Amino acid sequence: MPRYVVDIADAAGAQQVSFPQLLDVAIREDVSFPEVWLAAKDGTLWRHGGGPLPPRFAGQEASPGNVTGLAVALDDGLWVLTDHRALWRRAKDGGWSRIPVPNGIEPLVDVTVHQGAVWIVRDDGAMWRTTDGQTFHETTSLIPFKRLAGRNADDLWGISLHPSANLFRQTSDGIWRPAEGGQDKSWADISVSVEGTVWLVATDGTVWTTTDGIGFLKASGDGFSRISAARFESPWAVKLDGTLWIWLPRPPNPVPPPPTPPPPPAPHLPPTMPSEVRPQLNVSTSGSGESSVFHVTGSGFIAGAEVTIRGARIGADGVFNFYWSTQASAQRSIAVDLPIPCVSGLSISFSANDGRRDPHDFTDRFWSNTVPTSCP
Repeated sequence: MPRYVVDIADAAGAQQVSFPQLLDVAIREDVSFPEVWLAAKDGTLWRHGGGPLPPRFAGQEASPGNVTGLAVALDDGLWVLTDHRALWRRAKDGGWSRIPVPNGIEPLVDVTVHQGAVWIVRDDGAMWRTTDGQTFHETTSLIPFKRLAGRNADDLWGISLHPSANLFRQTSDGIWRPAEGGQDKSWADISVSVEGTVWLVATDGTVWTTTDGIGFLKASGDGFSRISAARFESPWAVKLDGTLWIWLPRPPNPVPPPPTPPPPPAPHLPPTMPSEVRPQLNVSTSGSGESSVFHVTGSGFIAGAEVTIRGARIGADGVFNFYWSTQASAQRSIAVDLPIPCVSGLSISFSANDGRRDPHDFTDRFWSNTVPTSCP
């Protein structure tokens, strides 16, 4: 029976898709709203993506066999292990090809992508890497591994084979060294974000992060079994009960709450005349990420009037409007700093009005120019 139901919003409208119990999860490391690839406990392959939430699509995908492991490369190629412990690659166009792994390498238990190469792990902890899917170079060390994780830069991380399940790190000199911290834990799964944060699932189902292998921070939640790190520190994970989860970072200070209703009516002001000049806004930014500040200045407002500033974020899931209030000076200008925790790459479109009416606008307000501004 399905254990996970997701709402989707596509061109046909809102729908629901039921997933079976899930086993593993993999996403591309460097995009904001990645497609999420999922292996189910019954061996089927599923996709959840086109986000943010709800996604534009979700459902089962064709697969070459019962899927047991996944990894996504930067070219959107999906690398898959099947229950026969064979290695397959799905191209961006959906075509599958079996990778001719040399005799003696299979059966495989893990696959990951690191610095443009695909790394595979055999059930006894031996390892190989390939950059072309044809030539395989053995990278086996004295330490047998069960899980590997890397990214497009820096070090490779690994979890040693049972029963120790300790955390190790391979630096640029090719030497594997044990992590100084986290030795009181046994680890079940590992993934590295594009920012360099290592996300770990312990064998007790808790989730931890580290950037240096020395200090470890516990994330919220428990009962997890698999994890895949994403950009902006929003990893996806699968719980032991087969359900899918995502962490969404919370800013240290809440986003300034949007004033409840949109601008209040101002019946005492007559409609604007066609010859009236619209107020003019300028927006600049400072800081970055959670410390972002948008500096809004404007002119041409009614002196002393209450001015409503509107910020609109247009996304695949709709338009989200936020409102702030300030007062125009005797010189008919405004100047206000808006601290808005923000994610780089997103854009907010700012405009403002002083209560004057515009019967030609669906809001019945005489808005200033609109200034699209990217998050710093």
